[in-house]
Amino acid sequence: MSNLNSLHSPSSTAKESEVNTRSVPYTTSTGVQIGCMYQPKQSIVVGRDMELLQTALLAKRTVRPGFFERLVRLVRNRTASTL
Repeated sequence: MSNLNSLHSPSSTAKESEVNTRSVPYTTSTGVQIGCMYQPKQSIVVGRDMELLQTALLAKRTVRPGFFERLVRLVRNRTASTL
């Protein structure tokens, strides 16, 4: 069990990623290459502007009472005036 727990610790993950980047691609004895298309995970830098934009887009929006009724009246008035 201790061997399985050590696989999930952050230090072993960093060591495994170092080993993976050095040993990729691995060619088997039959000539099959394993991991030839491997690319390390790209890091994403989140700036203040991106965070504000995501917060604004994901925030719950409240609709005031009567909003849809006013919208229907507005659309009807505009379509009636264009006819």
